[in-house]
Amino acid sequence: TGSYDLGEGPHWDYTSQTLYFVDAFAGDVYHLNPTTRQTTRYSLQDLVTIVIPYEGNGSQLLVSVRNKVVKYDTRSKSWGTVAEISPQLKGKERFNDGKTDSMGRLWIGSVLDGESGAVPGKGCLYKLVGNAFVKVADGFTLSNGMAWDLNNTKLYFNDSEDRKVYAFDFDLRNGALHNKRVFIDLKGNPDFRENEVPDGMTIDKSGRLWVG
Repeated sequence: TGSYDLGEGPHWDYTSQTLYFVDAFAGDVYHLNPTTRQTTRYSLQDLVTIVIPYEGNGSQLLVSVRNKVVKYDTRSKSWGTVAEISPQLKGKERFNDGKTDSMGRLWIGSVLDGESGAVPGKGCLYKLVGNAFVKVADGFTLSNGMAWDLNNTKLYFNDSEDRKVYAFDFDLRNGALHNKRVFIDLKGNPDFRENEVPDGMTIDKSGRLWVG
């Protein structure tokens, strides 16, 4: 439908049968109707990485804007901050990929930007609780895609820079993680090339994990 600087964060809204995604560095959110091929753009004028519509409200979106998550209203084109991380770092720790679990809780990873790229080991995984983020895991470099297994007993999480896919035991009812471990290490694995890194991730209805 067009050209983008960094098209990212696709979210398929099954209720409306439409696609949301972002042009990250341009600071734009897009809404695509694949039937009519109509695309609507909303500009937030800063780094955006995820967009997820609120349930039961077709005009409100949850959007990450650098180190904040905001509630964006597509009708008024206005937004308010829901929560932010590390305000003392003035946006140097910023969000990357994120998703909601089957209970509607937001989980989102972060990256700490340094002078020569992501700072090793300073990326984190957060959970949104009310109007605040709770850090649930750390030690990552470039936090990226995530997915839950079909039984909601495991969470998979990518670290692109370190070329690892992590697994956690997941407690759906309490929204808790345990037993962080490396599930796939691309380094030294003959199935992967040196320039291949794990990025986006999802799971299909047969329980197969797909990693970009």
